[in-house]
Amino acid sequence: MNEAVMALFRQYAEHRKAELMKKAAEKLGGKVEDGKVLILGDAMEREYGGRPFVSQALNDVGIKAR
Repeated sequence: MNEAVMALFRQYAEHRKAELMKKAAEKLGGKVEDGKVLILGDAMEREYGGRPFVSQALNDVGIKAR
């Protein structure tokens, strides 16, 4: 594959990653900062009952949690 096509794939992947991060932040009551989703502790407890449920919250917005 040539470099132009690879550059388009990389650009799309970054765009999609940003969309998923924004969606996760909205769902979890947090925000995106410096390329990371920051989740406030009280938002997690209110929405999901605490930190053990972070993976379920991420799965809800389409991000595979490990």
